[in-house]
Amino acid sequence: MSSYFLVTTEVFLDLDYRNSSSNESNCSLEGTLNGSPSKAMTVEKTWLHPWTFFIALKITVMILIIVAALLGNLLVIVSVMRHRKLRVITNYFVVSLALADMLVAIWAMCFNFSVEVTGGQWIFGYFMCDVWNSLDVYFSTASILHLCCISVDRYYAIVQPLDYPLIMTNARLIMMLTIVWCSPALLSFLPIFMGWYTTSEHLDYRKKNPTLCMFVVNRTYSVISSSVSFWVPGMVMILMYYRIYVEADRQERMLYRSKVAAALLNKHLQINGISAGITSLRQSLDGSLETEKSNATAASDPGTSSKMRRERKAARTLGIIVSAFLACWMPFFLW
Repeated sequence: MSSYFLVTTEVFLDLDYRNSSSNESNCSLEGTLNGSPSKAMTVEKTWLHPWTFFIALKITVMILIIVAALLGNLLVIVSVMRHRKLRVITNYFVVSLALADMLVAIWAMCFNFSVEVTGGQWIFGYFMCDVWNSLDVYFSTASILHLCCISVDRYYAIVQPLDYPLIMTNARLIMMLTIVWCSPALLSFLPIFMGWYTTSEHLDYRKKNPTLCMFVVNRTYSVISSSVSFWVPGMVMILMYYRIYVEADRQERMLYRSKVAAALLNKHLQINGISAGITSLRQSLDGSLETEKSNATAASDPGTSSKMRRERKAARTLGIIVSAFLACWMPFFLW
């Protein structure tokens, strides 16, 4: 860090004042090279280079991001562990996603932080460079695949709410999480440690420069890895949330129409002095909307309707998160 400082030295010579007969205020400067008893004092003044403030700011921001990633994801895990009501299928995906993001902060971000602090120098050796690149690709891919699984889970919860408990079973949950955690290894550790991810020129350059850790990929690996890690899961997420939006909008319109029809019919019966209960009215509506059985059931059952509203709200929130996530990753994968 000493290269970021400018050091200047100023030498102040003590003046040797001599009395003179003509003017007592006259003074003469004795040279230090003449062996005179005048005193010399060296003072160092240090100014911070402007780049130092930028580096300090960058390091501070990186530390805050790492700490926020660790604490925020840890809070998600602890919340689900402590509250029994949160232990549902979707939240198990969320907890697994939080664990993946915590590991990104521990391994990928911390190693990157060390590179930034040392001015681009890699201090952990040739082998650990491959480990860092592998873990970075592995956990980032796992994070995106988790979001893809969450979008599929929300799709079945909204579009097929009656069949959802039969579709998303514990066995299927374990199978999906196993695929999410195991498949990224085929895209990260295997091609990176085998040297398939880059060119032979880059491998020779790395051996000659072990203090540099750069992730240079060839065209084949870039196409395959970006497709598996981002483009395919991203398209699946966009498709799932589009279908969720269409289905949620249709359910809202069906619920609104059923409520309006019930209110109008009830008013008509009251005007004509005919007694009719809400239950029989809803049964008649269910009969006329037999093709919309699941939606009619939701409209007639306040508990089911409330549950579906919560499902739609959760899907809307996760849709916003996924959209922000894809927007942040897209520039990298486009490049």
